[in-house]
Amino acid sequence: MLPFNPNFIYLALLIFIRIGVILALCPPLGGQAIPVRMRVLLGLLLTYLAIGAAPAVTIPESYLGVIVAGLQEAVVGLMMGMAVRLFFAVAEMAGQFIAREIGLAMSLTINPVEGTQDSSMSLLLYYIAGVIFFLGQFHHDVIESFVASLHWAPVGHALSAGYGVGQIIAISAHVIYTALQMAAPFLAVMFLVNLAFAVLGKVAPNVNVFIVSFAVRTGLGLWLVAASAGLLIQLLYQQGERVGSGMLSWLPN
Repeated sequence: MLPFNPNFIYLALLIFIRIGVILALCPPLGGQAIPVRMRVLLGLLLTYLAIGAAPAVTIPESYLGVIVAGLQEAVVGLMMGMAVRLFFAVAEMAGQFIAREIGLAMSLTINPVEGTQDSSMSLLLYYIAGVIFFLGQFHHDVIESFVASLHWAPVGHALSAGYGVGQIIAISAHVIYTALQMAAPFLAVMFLVNLAFAVLGKVAPNVNVFIVSFAVRTGLGLWLVAASAGLLIQLLYQQGERVGSGMLSWLPN
């Protein structure tokens, strides 16, 4: 039987805060499509399974100390969860870049997982990322990294001043870089298409270049999506392989 004493309950609360924030930023495990009760139960289950791996803590003497410790765990969970959210943010941003280039940026579709409106290309890559997340066993990496974080950054561990600033900058830069890498073939091909139609507009002024180019860009873009599907999946898989290590790399030292 677990020792239900104040220090144990305090430890469980801090662990629950950390994993709760991580799950909130992991769409397949904590998205809006999943009922709140299921998310809470999943957080409690993971807390129960991981609490044995966490070092013991003592309750601070003041209420302020308890609040500060809870906020610190929320920040640690936020940084770890951002490593997971980055995986899906890459797919969404790449989809926006691609949709804008092939003329489908205005075809908005409801994302049932997050309750937002995304372009059809963003939603397609988002679903592909979700399938890769589970087929690649990356959800196991998330849980393993969470348990390992209890050793790397024990609950109640004081955070250094300015923690999180450098990590957020690194996250933003990496998301944009990987999304542009996925959208690079579309950017290059559509640049050549626009250049060709610009020349055509000068050579044959009577041709309605705008209407013709729109149809060509959309048709060629959809063909390019099918042709580059393997590359897109490979880049998403490589991004997923970095989820677990990314969660640990952003822990406070």
